Amino acid sequence: PRLMASRWPVFQMMHRWQEVRGGTEDSCLDVWHPSLSWAEWQQKVLNFTIWTPPWLEGKLESDVVPDAYNEAVGESQGIVWKAASGAISSGHPIHEWTSLCKWGVVCAHIVRGAGLALGNGDVYRIVERTLDSAQ
Repeated sequence: PRLMASRWPVFQMMHRWQEVRGGTEDSCLDVWHPSLSWAEWQQKVLNFTIWTPPWLEGKLESDVVPDAYNEAVGESQGIVWKAASGAISSGHPIHEWTSLCKWGVVCAHIVRGAGLALGNGDVYRIVERTLDSAQ
């Protein structure tokens, strides 16, 4: 019944796709943005993918939500907002700067969606672990 923990293959698929394509063409590491660092966002997504699945599976020593999860979900909300913002910065709407990194925005939507879905997920994880331990 580890249903929630099994829903994370999208990040593995994206990682495999990046390996197959090779290079850093889509990494956005050389894309300037007036109010965020794509390199920092990329690191937060990586940390999110490392720490979130084991947390959902109950494999961490503590049930405390990992910092990597909170940091990525918080940052994702800002990136999603920036992807739609008409606020002007450096002479252009923020959404234009943000849209220069399409995969960064895609990851932000995925992480934000996961955060919304898991917002009340603690209850489901508790029930899921109870059922697992009863088997």
